[in-house]
Amino acid sequence: MDNTIKTILVPIDFSEQSIVALKQSYNLARLGNRSITLLHVLPESGFNLFGLFSKEHNEKLNKDIEDGIAEKMNILSKEASEKSGMPTNVLIDRGKVYQVILETAEKIKPKLIIMGTRNDIDGKRYIGSNTLGVIREAKCPVISINGRTHHEGCRNIILPLDLTKQTREKVSKSIEIAKYYNSTIKVIAVMLSDKKTQNNRLKVIINQVKNFIESKGITCKAEIINTSEGKRSLAKIIINYAKDNEGDLIMIMTQQEANWVEFFVGSTAQDIINYSDIPVMSIVPQFSSEIIIGGL
Repeated sequence: MDNTIKTILVPIDFSEQSIVALKQSYNLARLGNRSITLLHVLPESGFNLFGLFSKEHNEKLNKDIEDGIAEKMNILSKEASEKSGMPTNVLIDRGKVYQVILETAEKIKPKLIIMGTRNDIDGKRYIGSNTLGVIREAKCPVISINGRTHHEGCRNIILPLDLTKQTREKVSKSIEIAKYYNSTIKVIAVMLSDKKTQNNRLKVIINQVKNFIESKGITCKAEIINTSEGKRSLAKIIINYAKDNEGDLIMIMTQQEANWVEFFVGSTAQDIINYSDIPVMSIVPQFSSEIIIGGL
């Protein structure tokens, strides 16, 4: 039996948002018996000091900067250990940020990755390229965090369902987290007025999911929302539902087809990640079955 303590990987760039993400890892680490691994990525070619100094002086300045970063990472590590009550490790590597995160994840096999992300341009939000790259290609779930303040626990997990994305792993992961936090899972299905046949199937699926979750001892509520606004409104409806129902985590799938060679994040998933101040867990599906029929 493998008694190894799995880890949670938290990339740190010292931005406010990455520190918010780190704080969100404390409860998950403690409740899930996970260590925390902090990762900082240095520039590939060192810090650009504009060629104002000699090579030797540049190297010394770079070394001083890197030593300062290591010291700051160790301070964060000590604080994380004290507040989570779990072991905390520090990794510092060099390269392209999202590639190093993925390579590190491949080596240490984290249970999940928690990333702070906020990229506001001209008053509009966009997924940062590093966050998007990690979400697209990570083999473990990724929690992306936009908002600045969050509830310490996880009262309600929002679980959107549809017929175009796989649901099995999303349901299983929501049950796992709900058991940690004693959360309620709120299943939501958005019905488009022009999809009557699919909507009938969706009613069957949402009831199957609710019954399965309850069979695992988890409180579950299910709601169907009808809209005539079309598919473009899905993200907005899901985010508003999460806000109105004290959601602390939204769970989404990031691929519409598990066997695509190219990784893909659909437009609804991107909009949820972009605009939700509530943490979003993105899961790349691995199972071959598209929807739940009968039991999981």
